[in-house]
Amino acid sequence: RDLPGSGAVIATIVVAIVLLFISAVLWRWPLAVAQKLIPQPTLDQQSRLPGEQLQTAAFCLLGLWLLTEALPHAAYVATIVYHSSGPRGSVTLTPWEYATISQVLAEFIIGLWLLFGAKGLLGILRWARHAGTTEPSNP
Repeated sequence: RDLPGSGAVIATIVVAIVLLFISAVLWRWPLAVAQKLIPQPTLDQQSRLPGEQLQTAAFCLLGLWLLTEALPHAAYVATIVYHSSGPRGSVTLTPWEYATISQVLAEFIIGLWLLFGAKGLLGILRWARHAGTTEPSNP
């Protein structure tokens, strides 16, 4: 395989820098993005749920989202494993397929942990906020 020319390398670096800049802006000012995406009357309403319950719900939703993302990958892995098994397997597993199998397993494990272990994650988050102090560092 040929190495890309210097134009392709420069384009890749420029795109990476732009994406890192966008990520930094979104990380620094998330409320500005939320105010653009969510209508103002919705933002003005107070939630009746305590913060811990909101965090638990967020972890559960994140786990559910991760599991739904893993399902198409699992179908691909199941198809590849089916066609590679048996004495007359029509496909041989490459390192790419082994990596995909590992990715799907990790997505399922993390997704299930987030979905069903949200209270444990909430405890880790609470511990990290108080790390070494008596008051939360991020109330």
